[in-house]
Amino acid sequence: MWDYSNLPLSYLNGKICVPFTIIWFLMGFIKDKYMATVIKNMNDLKKQVNVACSKAVENACNRLLGSLQQIIDEEFYDV
Repeated sequence: MWDYSNLPLSYLNGKICVPFTIIWFLMGFIKDKYMATVIKNMNDLKKQVNVACSKAVENACNRLLGSLQQIIDEEFYDV
């Protein structure tokens, strides 16, 4: 159990201390603001990774289709 009875501005037999209450509030507020920024940045990163992966898969498929078309043309048509 916390005991703030020897600190100034303590109440309820030392269970509540105003300076520490303010400190904990500020630390929680900063953490919430920081985490919101981290989560927003992670969502932006996820979108960018999805776009990059989609483009990479599309390019790979296009190269594969081009190669297959070239093989088909060489095997079945006189090019």
